[in-house]
Amino acid sequence: TTEIYTLSLHDALPISILFSDVVGFTNICSAISPMQVVTMLNSMYTSFDTLIEKHNLYKVDLQAPSNLS
Repeated sequence: TTEIYTLSLHDALPISILFSDVVGFTNICSAISPMQVVTMLNSMYTSFDTLIEKHNLYKVDLQAPSNLS
């Protein structure tokens, strides 16, 4: 699932935050080899990075999205 939130802070520029989740990740990982998991994740992150670069965006990596405050 993917969610996009747009926030406006008083005099700051509007920002968008993308939270994404691999639905069924545990089931997927149990059905494929570890190398296939690495390949799948690398492909996903490469796609995100390509879009980030294309649209001149800033990437913030969070290991635990619940820490975003």
